Amino acid sequence: VGFTNAIHVVNMYRPKRGDGIAPPEALTRAVNTVGPALRASSAILGLGYLTTQISSMPSIGLLGQLIFATLVAALIANLLFLPSFIALLDRGFRRLRRSP
Repeated sequence: VGFTNAIHVVNMYRPKRGDGIAPPEALTRAVNTVGPALRASSAILGLGYLTTQISSMPSIGLLGQLIFATLVAALIANLLFLPSFIALLDRGFRRLRRSP
């Protein structure tokens, strides 16, 4: 889920950059466009995995907690850290293209 969410952010960012929009604005638009869907899908899956808490087997409940924590971490990474990383990479690639 975290990987596919990252793909959604990148796939929304690239066309906006191709339209000539500056990187910070393109990232803002990309995250604002796909962010609600990412939050909704992560919340739905997370709540579904939390239903494992009613299992009589403790290991199943623990697995649900770990998956929920992983979904939360992936969502935070995709909405906060990924845009920063994309901006750094974009800046670095533009420097490489300009240098002889």
